[in-house]
Amino acid sequence: MSKVKVIVVLVLLVFLGGCSANKNANASSTKAGEVRSEDQTTVSLLNQIRRKSGIRIEGGVPILTRGSNTVQSSAEPLYVIDGLVVGNSFSSVDGVVNSSDVKSIQVIKSADASFYGARGANGVIKIRTKNAN
Repeated sequence: MSKVKVIVVLVLLVFLGGCSANKNANASSTKAGEVRSEDQTTVSLLNQIRRKSGIRIEGGVPILTRGSNTVQSSAEPLYVIDGLVVGNSFSSVDGVVNSSDVKSIQVIKSADASFYGARGANGVIKIRTKNAN
């Protein structure tokens, strides 16, 4: 019986060792929607935001397009960086966020932006950095 226990323990050790090696093999892959830092180093924050659907650039400032009313207005969206509301000025956000530190950018429109109240009436651009907790 002791030989059976030894064999079972050895099989478990080999199995568990193989599983942990497999986890390390996948550690270098990126999640969906994320861009590797090598691909992102030369891309400005404005160009990263421009790539999102529903965004147009007007006078060097990102504007969310929601219909005919938005085309006529020049109101900037609300910017949220790592969960902190920064304000409605892209120039202040561009000065604070290093474009190579951006992990993801999310555009929030319409009713989903109502979470931010009147400040989110023109939409919300959420930026998550690699340094976020």
